[in-house]
Amino acid sequence: MSVKYGIIGCGAIAQRRHIPECIANPDSKLVGLADPVKERVEELAAKYGAKAYTDYKEMLKDRTSTRSSSPGPTACMRSRVSTR
Repeated sequence: MSVKYGIIGCGAIAQRRHIPECIANPDSKLVGLADPVKERVEELAAKYGAKAYTDYKEMLKDRTSTRSSSPGPTACMRSRVSTR
C-alpha cells in the first residue's frame, strides 16, 4: 500500500527535493500540492498528476493524503496547526 503525500509549499526546495523524492519512491504517491501562487501550484499539479490547492487548510481537510510535508516555514508551522 502506498503512502499518499500532500506537500505544503511549492517553492524551490519542494521542486528540487521533496517532490522528486516523493515521486521517485515506489511506495509513495503524490496526491496534493498546496501553494498560494495559483499558477505555480496548478502547473506543478498538472505535471505530477496531483490535485492543486491554493490554501493548505483545504488540502488538509480533503483527507486524500495520509501524510503532509512542508519544505519550509509556513503559516501552518507558525500557527502550530498539526498535520497529523
